[in-house]
Amino acid sequence: MSCVAVQSSVTPFQQRNDSQSKLYYFPHNTKMTSSSAETPYEDSLYSNEKAAVARNWEELMDALNAVSVWPQNWDSHGSDAPQWKSVKNAKIWLLKIFELVCFYNLCWCLPAISADEYGNIVCEWWKDNKKLTLDFYESEVEYTKISNIDSNPEFEIEIFSNLPVSGQYTLAKWIFV
Repeated sequence: MSCVAVQSSVTPFQQRNDSQSKLYYFPHNTKMTSSSAETPYEDSLYSNEKAAVARNWEELMDALNAVSVWPQNWDSHGSDAPQWKSVKNAKIWLLKIFELVCFYNLCWCLPAISADEYGNIVCEWWKDNKKLTLDFYESEVEYTKISNIDSNPEFEIEIFSNLPVSGQYTLAKWIFV
């Protein structure tokens, strides 16, 4: 998976077309418009970056949605089907992390997404000699940071229900820089 870095405070959006302009919708009612006669967004680097961000967000949600419909005993070992509250919690937290990655121009990579035997959603990222795992429970998130995977592993584990933005940024920066 290639890394996408965005040079502005871009957050996930959906692109919609009409006959006169292209509209880029961002969360919190922020909207950018451009008449196709004024600026050909489709030919600009800015447009390519925004399209890449949109594709990465869509790929993330597609992967999460695919896991969310796994049936009971999906692994042939008696595991529970993914819990909808865990999926909802994962979507909320992944949006927060994705927005921070975009806002701070970090390098986003799609995580490996799965479920555990209890139906909780699990996302893992590997970069260089580091691994970040986020386990999404119904109302909490557990993160596990592992440094020096190959030689002398160092672990940091924490469970939280509300992590301040500074803590979210620290996690995102740790794996996505």
